[in-house]
Amino acid sequence: LSENDNENKVCLVFESMPVDVLKTFAEDFAAVKNASHIAGSLPELQRISCNLISGGVGPAMIIETQNRTDAEKVAYASMKKDSP
Repeated sequence: LSENDNENKVCLVFESMPVDVLKTFAEDFAAVKNASHIAGSLPELQRISCNLISGGVGPAMIIETQNRTDAEKVAYASMKKDSP
């Protein structure tokens, strides 16, 4: 999802995974995303959101990305160019 410049959304259903494990993952992801010392090193995280849905077929997570801004596109292209 993060490789694409455009917004995107996907639903992942985890039929045999306990809800509390997924809840912990979603909370930890949010904590990492909101940690100022990490956000500066991983700005790409600001485009991604992760939400838990625990009703229905089975526990599921909605992963969404926002459109990459022009500045983010330039930074991402530079990062890809400098990576092995």
